[in-house]
Amino acid sequence: MTGSLLAAAAAAALAALAFLLPGRRRPPSPAAPPPPDPAVRAAEACRRALLAGKRVLVADQDAAAREEAVRPLLGAGMHVDVASDGREAIVRARAITYDAILVDRDLPLIDGARVRDTVRRFPTGNDVIVVMLCSPATGRDDPESGVGWHLAKPVDADLLLTTLARALAGSAGPSAATPHRDQVRLRELLGEIDGLDVALGRRYVGGDATYVRLLRRFALRQRAALGKLPADLAAGDPARLEEAAIAMHALKGAAATLGATRVHALARDLEPLLRDRALDRAAPLAAALDAELARLTDAILARLPDPTPTGHAPPAVSAGPGRDARVVESVVARLTELLEADSLEARELFLLHEAELSARLGPAADVLAAEIADLDYTAALATLRGMLGESRPH
Repeated sequence: MTGSLLAAAAAAALAALAFLLPGRRRPPSPAAPPPPDPAVRAAEACRRALLAGKRVLVADQDAAAREEAVRPLLGAGMHVDVASDGREAIVRARAITYDAILVDRDLPLIDGARVRDTVRRFPTGNDVIVVMLCSPATGRDDPESGVGWHLAKPVDADLLLTTLARALAGSAGPSAATPHRDQVRLRELLGEIDGLDVALGRRYVGGDATYVRLLRRFALRQRAALGKLPADLAAGDPARLEEAAIAMHALKGAAATLGATRVHALARDLEPLLRDRALDRAAPLAAALDAELARLTDAILARLPDPTPTGHAPPAVSAGPGRDARVVESVVARLTELLEADSLEARELFLLHEAELSARLGPAADVLAAEIADLDYTAALATLRGMLGESRPH
């Protein structure tokens, strides 16, 4: 069952986006435009959800062509960078992990195919959607394109957005062959937990560190509440049953977001029974939910790292002048990037360089250590930025 909900959601997204391909919509009558097709509205909403917040690089030597591509991407809520030649595209792609790259096949200095091949050799290169922009003479039949996604120039804005959304919705394909390093860490950390669809949960939540933190808090909260639902049913008090129904609604949403598929199904079925006071039918489901939560929370809490800081101060290390200071500054810069990306690698980097970072940042580094140990990367990032501002010479 693992991954089935994610696969179904991706298939539904791809099917919905088909309504936005050329030829699938009737042109409106100039005299009396018809009302918007609900299927088209749903497809456009799906497309916006898939594209908003994603980072894309547009590499094209033609300034007018770049602007033609950038305008709809910005309108879709994407973060856009540009490059005017292949060398600049590679430099940017090495420095920033993009969700997608639009690359002109005929880029100067380094052509589009070589840019694509170079990006593929980066640690996270197989996670990047590459869309080749081809001249009308080559178009979709380009034998050297070597990619599953390409568009003929000049690019149609609507087709560009739909193609990107379809590619991102189906991006689990190449990633499955060579997973992102954080995905590998997540699998190593959680393993295979029956009833927990990690891929679905991390897709909903976004960052891996955020997913781990929310999952652990979910497990702790639900572990503390074990036995309460059967007790509420046994008591039969209307006020307690109403509270239980509200709790089922919240549990249903939390479980769906985190990929706890069995808990979600049981909570979904229990909620209307509790509201209707159908206690005889609710009792066996409540017992099954309590047993599933006990099993699932045990499995989650057995696999997640202890968020409690070690409590010992690392040995003092002087960064000193010269190369050592530059190395520490490089570590701080990389840590900032990883915290911004909500990457599990931030915890590993901090533990590896904890002594040097503590010497650089001072006693307040203990606060940063606690936040990183708890995977609260939003707070850790704010703390780090505040510390860096205070430690810079005036």
